[in-house]
Amino acid sequence: MIDIGTTTNYGFKTYSTAEISDEYLDTYIANVSGNGANSNISKIDIAIKNVADAAPLKSVTATATLSAASWGSTSPYTYTYNNANILNSSHPIELLPGDSITSAQLEALQKANIVGGTQSTGQIILKAFGEKPTIDIPVRFIFRRDI
Repeated sequence: MIDIGTTTNYGFKTYSTAEISDEYLDTYIANVSGNGANSNISKIDIAIKNVADAAPLKSVTATATLSAASWGSTSPYTYTYNNANILNSSHPIELLPGDSITSAQLEALQKANIVGGTQSTGQIILKAFGEKPTIDIPVRFIFRRDI
């Protein structure tokens, strides 16, 4: 047999049956590992890709700085954060202190008592039910897609 290619998604090898003279063997090889879209190996390749495409999404992270100047003026103070990784409201978002946060910024984050508010694709409105932040606060977001 001559190696003539690989499948599209997972690189399974496909072979030519040109050098095999036995008609039964030719048919068998063509059906199992032939180069066409109807060969079994091509069908397996497509089936595995379909399963992989249907697998749950993985969570992603982002860093941001919540600017003191961007908080609303009345309690609860609101802050609109936009990010293309934000999915609809059925996908939770975690807010954590940023890696570079200072003790003053952490204190402001804790005193703000920030929770998630309205969430839609690409956007979340955070709410501070405590003190309005007066300094910029570095944060990390985890956009959960796996639950």
